[in-house]
Amino acid sequence: MSTQPESAAAPSKPAQLMSVTSVRDGRRTQPGTPPAADGAFQPIQVVTVDLAEPLTGVKRLPSKSGIPYCGVRVLVLLHDVPIGVVWLDFESDRIAPATLAEVICAELEDHVRAHLIRDGVELGSAGAKVDPEALLLGFAGPCAVVPSTIPEARASVVLATRGRPASLPLALDALLESDHPDFEIVVVDNSPSDPRTADLISERYADEPRIRLVPEHRPGLSYARNRGLYAAKGDIIAFTDDDVMVQPSWLSRISAEFADPAVTCVTGLVEPAELESLWQWWFECAAGFGRGTERRVYHLTASPTSSPLFPYELGSYGTGASMALRKSALPPGWEFDEALGAGSPAAGGEDLDLFLDVLTLRGTLVYQPAAFSFHRHRADGAGLQAQMRGYGRGLTALLAKRLLTRPHERALLLKKAAAGVRHVFGPEFRTGSKDSVAAAPYPRGLRLQEALGMIQGPATYLIGLRRARRLKKVWWPDSQYHSSQRS
Repeated sequence: MSTQPESAAAPSKPAQLMSVTSVRDGRRTQPGTPPAADGAFQPIQVVTVDLAEPLTGVKRLPSKSGIPYCGVRVLVLLHDVPIGVVWLDFESDRIAPATLAEVICAELEDHVRAHLIRDGVELGSAGAKVDPEALLLGFAGPCAVVPSTIPEARASVVLATRGRPASLPLALDALLESDHPDFEIVVVDNSPSDPRTADLISERYADEPRIRLVPEHRPGLSYARNRGLYAAKGDIIAFTDDDVMVQPSWLSRISAEFADPAVTCVTGLVEPAELESLWQWWFECAAGFGRGTERRVYHLTASPTSSPLFPYELGSYGTGASMALRKSALPPGWEFDEALGAGSPAAGGEDLDLFLDVLTLRGTLVYQPAAFSFHRHRADGAGLQAQMRGYGRGLTALLAKRLLTRPHERALLLKKAAAGVRHVFGPEFRTGSKDSVAAAPYPRGLRLQEALGMIQGPATYLIGLRRARRLKKVWWPDSQYHSSQRS
């Protein structure tokens, strides 16, 4: 079983993984220390089990590096709905079903019980425990936890890509497995001078009418998403990335939330597809996309949390890798800010800008973890450092943008500024709130890159504004841009 390591330093022998739930809804269910053997990172196997089926054991598979997996991260589902994560060590080449059931009951019993009660399953007295043997048999039956009514209108999925012919088919094949009855996929090629994306679509998906390819010459994720926004035929428009593999129920469950006419935006849970490198480990421990397994509803007048930063607790709402919006609920002509996002000097923040627009316009944002997907994190140190610097830039660039362009919002933003400063410069950030997540020293270089990005953010937004004006003139005069996107 898992035990907490005595020291926060990475051990010289295979680490024992521990399950730590420091937030009630499971947002921070992470292992203790980076596993290592003789100074080398030991990868962690990533698997998914559904308690609706009889529970089976976990067999240790070969890793990409050839280094044996030291343990396993298990995403636990019940009726295809995530209820939490547990971590176990590989003490042999197989984890027995009874051992897995025991750990799931110890770590996630409250979540299992709550789900079954909502499904109408009789569990006996209020204090009765969930029997691990029941997990071995599975909980077959209908699920009442997630909404099932899907709006009749067509849904559109916008997938922006830039020179990734290896990962793009994985993302597209996953989308094509969707159980949604009526949808289209708009693939936006953000590097049309590179023929690989167009060749892939024409060769592999020539007979797939649900896929359309549109070019966007101007580099940047916001440009690509705006191109898709105008090309999409649906009013409900979902966005994902070319390194994300969605589940078959992802689009249906996101769309079902829009049956409530008050909902403007929906985000989903994004899980790691693999933990093969130390850098993937650190990203997942300290900056991963997971936001827990509890559905949450946000409105400017009602937050499910008591954070003094609300509505600027930007890490809680979800991620642009798994989100959807109701286009008609946003102001006419609304677009992603082209001075924000990957590929811009600010390097991020365009998805958070959408979330704030939804809330400050008094729309409703729903985080629905039942709409889940898997993301392949960056596996190299240089890539992760650039990503963390981009996160820092995107955050403060976004805040600078809100101060400059949202006069009605300034009073609220300045009111929350003191709490934000206390968070950024407080001991938890300096000594490492990330350390408390991973229970080991978070790399100082990554923390410095994030802080450097925060310092650079406001200036990069101003640079991005000038760049956006220049690119719009060079590539697409306003009238041509909008008319072409509607064609």
